Amino acid sequence: MALSDEALEPSTRSVLRRLSIFPAKPSSFDEQAAIAVSGGTGQELDRLVDAGLLEPSGRGRYAMHRTISDYSRTRADAAAPVRPMVEHFVRLAESNSDRFKTLNPEIQNILAALRLAHESGLDEEFVNGANALYPYLEANGLLVEADQLLTQAVEALGERTLTRLNAGRAAQRLGKLEQAEQHFQVAAKAEGDAAAVCAARLGLGATAYARGQHARAEAHYLQGLSLAKESRLRQREAALLTNLGILAVSQGELAQAEDRFAEALAHARAEGDRALLGPILTNLGVIAARNRQFESASGYFEEAVEMARADGNRRVMAFLYTNMGALAHDQGHKARAEREFDSALSLSREMGDSQRMSHVLASLGALATARREFDTAESYLSEGLNRARAANLKENEVLLLINSAEMQRELEKPDQERTLLLAAHRLAEEIGHERYRGITSERLERA
Repeated sequence: MALSDEALEPSTRSVLRRLSIFPAKPSSFDEQAAIAVSGGTGQELDRLVDAGLLEPSGRGRYAMHRTISDYSRTRADAAAPVRPMVEHFVRLAESNSDRFKTLNPEIQNILAALRLAHESGLDEEFVNGANALYPYLEANGLLVEADQLLTQAVEALGERTLTRLNAGRAAQRLGKLEQAEQHFQVAAKAEGDAAAVCAARLGLGATAYARGQHARAEAHYLQGLSLAKESRLRQREAALLTNLGILAVSQGELAQAEDRFAEALAHARAEGDRALLGPILTNLGVIAARNRQFESASGYFEEAVEMARADGNRRVMAFLYTNMGALAHDQGHKARAEREFDSALSLSREMGDSQRMSHVLASLGALATARREFDTAESYLSEGLNRARAANLKENEVLLLINSAEMQRELEKPDQERTLLLAAHRLAEEIGHERYRGITSERLERA
């Protein structure tokens, strides 16, 4: 390695030193980034490849072996180009914030650049990059990374409303509801920024909903919706209407929920808000399936799937697999339902999404119970309950308790069945979930 290094021209050797700032193989970087960060030329990159010190890694991309990276970075003449690295990848994140497939091959480089920015006191660049990257991190379930970045961003420049909103969203999705509420409360005080206040009301409502405080959640949503209408903020209207629709579903008001989702869909289509279109279409599909309108449900799901795949939105894909599994089950296609649920579970595990995992585990537990595979059902349901409780996901907890009670019924253990149904009923009443309250009441009478 030393012989190869010493054989280089001084300018090429300098390029090698500067390239060692990139994460080592298996990560890679493109030629544009290599030149921007190292200050070198395409010809110098070719010389490094010829010398075996840089590896081609796909079309127009390069990678550096960890040993070579460590060697180059520790030489006395090495000078890390921190600012060029930070500036290049923060700009990349900002200009492609909603282009997840563009960011996919660069994610390790962007995260490395943000770490460097934070360590080097480049607060402005760090906070800008963290906020720009948040939609990608959320869509791919990288919530732990998002939470860490946004917490650091709040510490660096906590007065920024966008940072508070994103930090609140990350904390909420991780089940850190008190922390999320604190961030949203700060953002709700933003003066002269109606869009931010609407987003904060949305976040406060979602946090209250996760706690089972449905009346409080509705109050936040309606307050935000009033401001959004007054300020003609159609995207905010669509988001708030969507959450009001979800709340209506939990209260058993399917007609009202459908009206909310339909209005939200019109706004989202008019604004071209693809991030919101997927969840709205999925929820409309859920209502259609509940009404036994299976063809309509399939249409909604298919449109949402096509969009989520095109956008590379893994979080929405997991949501869709779950609901397509439920649709297949309702149609009597149990094998297909299990395949869809397995896909949802696999994707949710990759993302570490406890909310989605616990919901899918409830469905898989019910399928295993129906097949009388009780050991498998117990494994799914126990894991689901543990995850739901750890993340304070009360609605999912009720569903898991109901499905666990059904397993006990099949095992002919009426005492255990009744105990679980009573726990589910109390929790359903606590959170005001009318559909689950009705299910538990009916089954308690039967038990």
